[in-house]
Amino acid sequence: MSFWILALFFCCGREALSDSAKSAEKSESLTVYTYDAMTGKNSLGDKLKRDFEKNTGAKLNLVSFGSVGEALNQIVIEGKKTRADVLLGIDSSFANRARSTQLFVRVPEKHFSELQSSIDLGKDHLFLPFDYGYLAFIYNSQRVKFKSDPSNEPTLSQFINSPENRKRVVIEDPRTSSLGFTFLRWTQEITKSEDNLKTLWKSFFPKLVTIAPSWSGAYGLFLKGEADLVLSYSTSRAYHLEKENRSQFEILFFKDGHPLQVEGAAIVKHTIPNKWIDPFLNLLVGSEVQSQVPTTQWMYPARKGVVLPASFKELPVPKSILLSDDFTELDRKALIKRWSEWVVSSP
Repeated sequence: MSFWILALFFCCGREALSDSAKSAEKSESLTVYTYDAMTGKNSLGDKLKRDFEKNTGAKLNLVSFGSVGEALNQIVIEGKKTRADVLLGIDSSFANRARSTQLFVRVPEKHFSELQSSIDLGKDHLFLPFDYGYLAFIYNSQRVKFKSDPSNEPTLSQFINSPENRKRVVIEDPRTSSLGFTFLRWTQEITKSEDNLKTLWKSFFPKLVTIAPSWSGAYGLFLKGEADLVLSYSTSRAYHLEKENRSQFEILFFKDGHPLQVEGAAIVKHTIPNKWIDPFLNLLVGSEVQSQVPTTQWMYPARKGVVLPASFKELPVPKSILLSDDFTELDRKALIKRWSEWVVSSP
């Protein structure tokens, strides 16, 4: 056997061993793509990682991105070569976008049996819900005041258009934030026509301190006192009550209701068949992890019968608005494009 044949033999042998090692490593682990807030210390992801690895002996790799939209984009870019087994945190605003990629498979029916039937991300069961919340503006009642008359709450349109309302507002960018995009869809639903939608936003832009790329950026500005109101969730009040014992962070309610945003998990199609997906999804919607959702995600748990902490029990539950899911990826891109043009042309 010549030197070159021997060299080729050993080279190919090493590659084969390397590929085999990679397969073995993947077979004893699960890789989850998610967003940054899911992976910090004492986060829900932290809880999931500890419990999963303790229960299974396998490794849970949490790969974080700035937003779930970025995580979804990465899976699209990687295609069949993606390392992801699960996408965690897909929500109502990105559900149809994820569907259009055809990169995800249906979640087995058994995982939905203990979930609230009204909390879903589509009847096709492509996404497994694990939490939900209501969009709302939060304000600090020690800095700003609103008329406290529950029988005369404004509509969202009245709040935006009111000439007396000179409150400084910070929202999230719909191009980078699922919360921001859900809010844009909310304004679209209440205006019913593009002309009315454009007019509404032209009234709103002067009230905006800034448009932050993410929830954490927006909420950070609000807490620093650089804005009077921040677009968040009604459950943000529960955080301040539970963690800080501060009751001045109030919810601004609108009489026409608040959108319900649901977060879920999706199984990636182009991945080596992984025996750890089922145990992970069982854990995600199991009673132990779901009981941790309120005080890690600061959202409501999707599972039925979970006992809520006192800070959640005292929260008023807003009237729920269900945004139409008859909204394609092309619709999303077109809406974002129009909104971006309005931003550029605003004074």
